[in-house]
Amino acid sequence: MPMGLPLDDNMNHVPGYAHLNNTQPQPLKGKFRQYQMVWLLGLVALTWSSFTMFFAFNISRIQPLVPSLVLPTPQLAILAVNIFSHITIFLLGELVISVFEACRWSLASSSLGISAFSFIIMSRATSNLGVLRLVSRLKTGSGKSFRLWGTQR
Repeated sequence: MPMGLPLDDNMNHVPGYAHLNNTQPQPLKGKFRQYQMVWLLGLVALTWSSFTMFFAFNISRIQPLVPSLVLPTPQLAILAVNIFSHITIFLLGELVISVFEACRWSLASSSLGISAFSFIIMSRATSNLGVLRLVSRLKTGSGKSFRLWGTQR
């Protein structure tokens, strides 16, 4: 029983909270449904990077495939390719982080579990410098799986 919360008249229920004996187990979502935002981000990243590659290919041709995508000056074309490529890099980076987050929690909830080092290394909160520091501090011969996750990231 949480301390400091008032009880109702029956002395067995905290107002505003579901009573543990009466709660029904909730079915787990399917794999696709659990990771639908990761799939959506992957689809957006794939679409955007394909468009960026096509745009760059199209404006570099003498006879463009889609003339309406050609900008009036080369400076604008370079600026557009630069902006599109930055957005592509951002989307792909977020996709990698989201996939590692999904892997991290899948491994943590599996029957074999995951080590604390691997859990921390795969975390979105651990910076690249933090990953390098963790991987470099491991003794030789121990923690080969930690180094694998760290170098993958």
